[in-house]
Amino acid sequence: MGLKLIELEGYSPQFREFAHKQNVKIHKIFTPVLIFICILLWIDNTETIKPINPDILLTYSNVAAAFTFLFLAHLSMHLLHDYSKKLQTITLWTGIFKIFVFIFCLGFLDLKDGNGLMAPALGFVTLAVLFSGRIPVIICLFLTSGILFYFIASQIDGINIVPYRAPIISIVVLSISIFIIVEKQRRTVFNSQELLAKKIEELNNALDVKSIFVGHMSHELRTPLNAIIGFSDMILNDAYLPKTIKKVKEYNGYINSSGLHLLKIVNDILDHTKIESGEVSVIIEQLNLNLILQTSINELSAASIKKDLSVTLKMNSTPLMINSDKRLLKQIIFNLISNAQKFTSPGGLIEIYADMTDNNHVEIRVKDNGKGMDEEILTTVNDQSAPINTHFITHAEGTGLGLIIVRQLVQLLNGSIEFKSKPEIGTEIKISFPLQAQ
Repeated sequence: MGLKLIELEGYSPQFREFAHKQNVKIHKIFTPVLIFICILLWIDNTETIKPINPDILLTYSNVAAAFTFLFLAHLSMHLLHDYSKKLQTITLWTGIFKIFVFIFCLGFLDLKDGNGLMAPALGFVTLAVLFSGRIPVIICLFLTSGILFYFIASQIDGINIVPYRAPIISIVVLSISIFIIVEKQRRTVFNSQELLAKKIEELNNALDVKSIFVGHMSHELRTPLNAIIGFSDMILNDAYLPKTIKKVKEYNGYINSSGLHLLKIVNDILDHTKIESGEVSVIIEQLNLNLILQTSINELSAASIKKDLSVTLKMNSTPLMINSDKRLLKQIIFNLISNAQKFTSPGGLIEIYADMTDNNHVEIRVKDNGKGMDEEILTTVNDQSAPINTHFITHAEGTGLGLIIVRQLVQLLNGSIEFKSKPEIGTEIKISFPLQAQ
């Protein structure tokens, strides 16, 4: 069980790809090193190269000569295997097999000469440190190699393998331990790098959104401020001073309207910031949805009357009770209705529906026959993974923060939101909440 947990920890498809590339890279470097070792062994040995004969095959000269050519042939395979991942895998594992055979041969020669197990010890530990792979597979490889080494050595004349049983077991256990430790550290480093890369990407996206936000906000704040300053300057400047009280009231109306618009922008920014920082508390209580919807319509009626908009509420007369946060729910409804008022032309229609669904949810829909959204924008706002802030800031007339706040508040109340719209036909925004707060 413990081994299975070690194996599964951090062994994602991304890590497997990373480990494969690392093994191939190390193998490309390791093969020339082994060729160099074989050439040195071949040159440094004073024995004459003997003809191939089973009785005299196992000599340092023969081993060095044979593996020099084997590793050279293997090195040439590296030049071709970049074109195929399957060929890479074949090359990699045949190379590891050759390395084990090379280690075995040197180990047998050392045992015959009474030099101990230096070659197998160095070889096994080197493989444990350098190569990566599935932990159970590599453990089986080391165990099998140790057993094969002991069995083959016991069949070779001139080698008394019995005194080396404990050292062989120690080498295998040490190699497996080193591999597990190094592999876990390698996977920890890889996962940390992946997490860091993801965080950097998220930070860059956030910085992009913030830069767009700041750029748009600077324009949004300057527009009402310029109107306030412009019309107040005209009242203060004798050259542009209005001649009639009617004109003064008109200018004062522009100043008042711009001031209210500026206040709404500032309030939206503050609300948005509070939600993002988690400072908004949710207080659940039983609410009469009929009453909240009708009250919201009445409180926003001034804007509807000014634009000659017809606002209708369609729901059962029986009170629809819902467990939710009164302040947040009312703000959601306010923002939806005011957004519909903003984008609906004078004389237009706004319809509000509310009803229960079959899955114990309450559905609220706000529908208008205003200017609507095109298909690209609609796809973006309905994509839950898309940076909705960027969309509304770059495409909405005004700050667009109202709908951003709606989505954030709906999520706080464990609800969902969906947009339907067609250009010049209208928009329908549907939100759904569970009857019981979760």
